Amino acid sequence: MSLIVTIEDVRLAGLCIPGARLWCKQHGIDWHRFLKEGVEAARLIETRDAMAVRAVETARRRRDGR
Repeated sequence: MSLIVTIEDVRLAGLCIPGARLWCKQHGIDWHRFLKEGVEAARLIETRDAMAVRAVETARRRRDGR
């Protein structure tokens, strides 16, 4: 099962929502779908962006109960 990063992970990572919205647009990620369903961690890692990695790390901690 793949890890899904949610908007809550973005918030918990301390990232700003307007910045995340712009970032999604720049990387071709549907913002409304992201809000509703999240996005696979692998898709975010592919961008090689520090913000994406930070959100993925937060999602991993959430999944692992840390």
